Order: sequence, then C-alpha cells, then structure tokens
Amino acid sequence: MFPKYCSVITRKARKEAWDVVFANRPLTVLLGFLGTCIAVYFGRRTGVQSPDQMRDAAISFVFGLIAMGLIYALSFLVHFLYYTPKHIAAELKTDRDNLKIQLDDAYDLRIKRRQKEREDLAERCIKMLKDQKVNMVSFNAVARHEAYKLEAEDLDWLCDEVEKFYGSHPFTGLDAYVPKADRREFLRWFCLHSDYRVTKETDYLDAAERWRAEHDYPLPPEKAHIAHIFTKTLGGEHISITQPSPKSNTEASPHSPTS
Repeated sequence: MFPKYCSVITRKARKEAWDVVFANRPLTVLLGFLGTCIAVYFGRRTGVQSPDQMRDAAISFVFGLIAMGLIYALSFLVHFLYYTPKHIAAELKTDRDNLKIQLDDAYDLRIKRRQKEREDLAERCIKMLKDQKVNMVSFNAVARHEAYKLEAEDLDWLCDEVEKFYGSHPFTGLDAYVPKADRREFLRWFCLHSDYRVTKETDYLDAAERWRAEHDYPLPPEKAHIAHIFTKTLGGEHISITQPSPKSNTEASPHSPTS
C-alpha cells in the first residue's frame, strides 16, 4: 500500500513541480533549448563570436540548465513533502463528500421505494378484505400478498395499517405462539410450506401452534390459547373458531375449528 502511495504522490508531485517551474509549457522549453543550441552552433561556424565568447556562452548555458534543474528539484521536493499530499487529501475529501451525497441519495431513494411498496401493499390488502366475497381474515390477505418480502419493520407497519383501516390485526392473539420478532419468518414459512394454504381461513392457526412447538416456546396460559381469534362477520354470517383448552400443562390438545 505504501509503495503504491509513494508512486502516486511522486508522479503527481513531478507534474506539479513541472507546472510551476516550466509553467506547463514543455514545447516552449524545448524550443528555447533548441534555439540556444542552434545559436551557439551558427555563432561558432560563422566566426561572429570568438572561441572564448563561445566557451563562455556554453558555460553559461550549462549553468542555466543546472540552475533550472536545481529549481525543479527543489520545487519537486517541496511538492512531494507538503503541497501534493495536501492536494491529494483535499481531493480525497471531495471524493468522500461526493460519495456520501450519492449514498445518501441512494438511501433516500431506497427508503421512498420501500415506503411506496408497503403503502401499495397495504392498500391492496385492505381493498381485498373490504371487497371479499369469501370468508377471509386479515392474516389471509397479508399472506396472499406475500408480505414477508417486506422488511420486518415494514411488515409491522403494514399490519398496523390493516388494523387501523379494517379493524383486525393479522397477528391478533398469536403473540404467545409467534413472537413479534418471528412474524416475518413465520409468515414466509407459512406461505411457502406445502402443508398450508394461504386461501384457507384457519390454516394459519394450526401453523402458529406448530411454530410454537417446533421452536420450544412455552405453552401459553389457558386464557392465551387460540380461542375466538378467528371471529368475524362476513356477509351476515357469524364465524367463530375456537380451540378447547389443553387437558394438562404439558400436552396441548389439537385444534378443533368450528364454524
């Protein structure tokens, strides 16, 4: 990493020093050098200048080159040790700030897309529940729309919106079977499991009990057993699904849905 940094800073310092000493005019410098050489050559050939004068001119020319080289070396050293690292740091800071702005914009865009996605999904769930012509609870609507594809916090928001506008929370009464932290994973498991159907009103109750048993969650108290969870009036027909209390504290009785 360090050799690569030295290579970068050397290349940049050399360029900056050249810009300072030669004013970024390499062609002008080259033409001036070439013109001086031609002038010395013709002066000697034509005899306009004496040999001593030509020698002095050549010596002055060499000293001029040496002086320019020393100035360039000094400028390179100053840039290498101070100005170039400072310029690189400023460029990196600018790039970092630009990247931060881009990331913030991308994050804001992602948040807006998430909000729109969950709002659209909530509208479809609520509309399905209000327009339904079959026996369906709010959990069925959420499951049919595969709400597990949302983020966990967005799923919670969706459930709250369904309860707000429809009056029934999809996970009402299931906290003892499916903790809040498990809701998204449980919903995904339920939707993809071959033993359950999202269109069947009571399957999610059996799935919740199975989830509790498979995760070794404690048996809920009698008042928290799945009873009267699925109670709704649809088309004038009162539907009530209950489950008998367990016979003992160690064995839960099977679901016995009735309608």
